[in-house]
Amino acid sequence: LALDDKRAAALALNSLGIVVQGQGDLTAAWSLHQESLALQREIGNKMGIAVSLNSLGLVANDQCDYVAARALYEESLTLRREIGDKRGISIALGNLGVLAQYQADYAAARALYETSLMLNRELGDMQGIAILLLNLGELAMEQEDTMRARALYGESLTLCQEMGDKINMVCNLSGLAAVVAH
Repeated sequence: LALDDKRAAALALNSLGIVVQGQGDLTAAWSLHQESLALQREIGNKMGIAVSLNSLGLVANDQCDYVAARALYEESLTLRREIGDKRGISIALGNLGVLAQYQADYAAARALYETSLMLNRELGDMQGIAILLLNLGELAMEQEDTMRARALYGESLTLCQEMGDKINMVCNLSGLAAVVAH
């Protein structure tokens, strides 16, 4: 295959991996992302490698293999820092935050989310900001800080309403209901 064909094939494999992961077939997703990663490494596409590593990290996370997920996210983060990809850095930090939260490392989760949130604010990425505020709200609820959770859910909800993001509106409303119930 020519360089452009390999690049296109790697992108297609990664996209297909995301689709089958969404359908719950983690084994197939892992295999597709591994193929994508191999092609990206072969052509030396650092951005593509970082994307494939992140995708593999998401699959490992869904498989509850947190050690593998962390290693994959960190390798992706390193590459994204090398190429100066702020959006990618933000994504990797957010994913590491989710992982830390799953493992009840709340201080690390909060620091990672807040750094990612700062980057999203710099980029003007409203979707990213809304999701990180939601994540921080959930983290605050896990720590029984209902006042902070209420403020975070409220700010995220406002952004979601402005964007018409109904799925995350529901998540924020559910969080606010949990605050009230608490």
